[in-house]
Amino acid sequence: MKRIISLLLALTMLLGMTACGQPGNTAEQDAPRKKLTIGIANSAKVTWDDNWFTKYMEDRLNCDIELVFFSSDNTEKKSQLATMAAGGEKLPDIIYRFIMNQSEVQVYGDDGYFMDLAPYFDDPEWELAKKYGWHDKMVEYHGEEARQYVLQKYRTAGGNMYYWPSGDPTDEDLTVAMPFINKTWLDKLGLEMPTTREELVEVLRAFKTQDPNGNGIADEIPMVGSTSTDLYCCDAPTWLLNTFGEYVYDVFFFTHDEQTGKIDVPYNTEKYREGLRFIRGLVDEGLLAPLTWTMKETAELKQLWTPADGDTTVGVVFGYPTIHAIKGDEDVKQYVPLPPLEGSYVAVRSKGVNTYHYITTDCEDFDLAAEFLMSFCDVDVIRASRRGEEGVDWVEKTDLKSGQPMLQIINPVITEPGNRAWGTYGPAVMWHGDGSPVDEGIFDPAKLNQSVEDMDAETYRSELLKQTVAANVPYAEEHNPKLFFHAIYTPEEEEENGNSVAELKSYVKECRAKFCAGELDPDNEADWNNYLSTLERLGLSTVIRNTQAAVDRLEAQSK
Repeated sequence: MKRIISLLLALTMLLGMTACGQPGNTAEQDAPRKKLTIGIANSAKVTWDDNWFTKYMEDRLNCDIELVFFSSDNTEKKSQLATMAAGGEKLPDIIYRFIMNQSEVQVYGDDGYFMDLAPYFDDPEWELAKKYGWHDKMVEYHGEEARQYVLQKYRTAGGNMYYWPSGDPTDEDLTVAMPFINKTWLDKLGLEMPTTREELVEVLRAFKTQDPNGNGIADEIPMVGSTSTDLYCCDAPTWLLNTFGEYVYDVFFFTHDEQTGKIDVPYNTEKYREGLRFIRGLVDEGLLAPLTWTMKETAELKQLWTPADGDTTVGVVFGYPTIHAIKGDEDVKQYVPLPPLEGSYVAVRSKGVNTYHYITTDCEDFDLAAEFLMSFCDVDVIRASRRGEEGVDWVEKTDLKSGQPMLQIINPVITEPGNRAWGTYGPAVMWHGDGSPVDEGIFDPAKLNQSVEDMDAETYRSELLKQTVAANVPYAEEHNPKLFFHAIYTPEEEEENGNSVAELKSYVKECRAKFCAGELDPDNEADWNNYLSTLERLGLSTVIRNTQAAVDRLEAQSK
């Protein structure tokens, strides 16, 4: 029997439920089709009525899909789910792409809301996994280590796996922050590419004071990014903090010293504090725009990076070129990747695994729900979910560089899905990059050996991604310390940890913004000491101690 879920709820009204799709062909016309309910985040970019991908999956699985809509905000939709569970409402069969931490997933599983999928994925003879080649594809695309990692990532100490594991990596998405510098401005002002933090400051000062865009107006923004989770690869503060000798991956995570085996965090160190002082100084001097803490919309960043009037105003911009630079705008060609500064680390994500999908214990047809999720091992489903319909939204071509099948895009439904797709990535088992059958290829022989100067703006946006991968990923592999992304806690440790990790993450994020933007002063001993004491009050030492114990157990088991 389910227990009332032990989460602090922000009571929010659940968005309305809407049924989608029309009946397709069945083997037996008179047989009723099965129904699959899927809880999914609503999106203003998606037209849910008469959605092509919904109907595609209904026809593929011979079922009717009913979508249960939640907020597009990840925090709010988790609160809505918790409210449903605590109220005893029937949950959707599948919870689709809800990003939760380990403790949240374990609470839902232990309280009887999420199914334990370990008996299936641990069984090498599970027919469905063999049918779609889940294990073989994970090893082929990502390696045995990644396969083992995703199968263990959020397991409980008792071995339960309450999530659906998947892997969909790309080197282009590994870096948490992608900085691009205006090379046209550098050249105009006779400046070299900065290689140290001190040189970067001098370049930013020149960008601010020497009118590099030549319009006679002091409208230049030396550097801008965004700390919003809605703007991908834009986290300028994280990038800057990584120039101070402490590896800062996210607002809360653990480092793992491979030689000593010691688990720690960087957020209470003097190096971290020094980084906060530096960023605060950039803000005070007008070298890092306060927009970095307030900008949340892609459209805002697009207008900064590639302004409609043609006058570029930003010297260093953090973003993802194919998302945050306006398609076809030539201004993007003024920018090149800003390489890692001397002595820096590069914040990178764990490669290619996720745990964002769940089958609930209210699901009445496990085989149907499991096949829906497992279908994302199939390249046809991945293409349909990401790109829409063949012949309408894309056509298959042969990539002229790799000789592999790739796609020529007709409608860019990834960014504007409309009624073609869902606008979210499923639990795909796939890879991206050269030779991937789901990515765009090069179909114009004249462009194969084209110089950067001769590229059109659209080709150059993709080239920028490749350049930043080349500048950052090998550097990170050589210089970064080992990250520790998860721990398998015992029930006693989980109870002792409580909500500490979530509260610490929220508090570190809040204080980072306040220290950098000026509400708190990193030079003020009272402000800093209050910050440190609050970390302790929220359970930092307890969480580190329990995480250390979990790591020690894991290492002992592996010997």
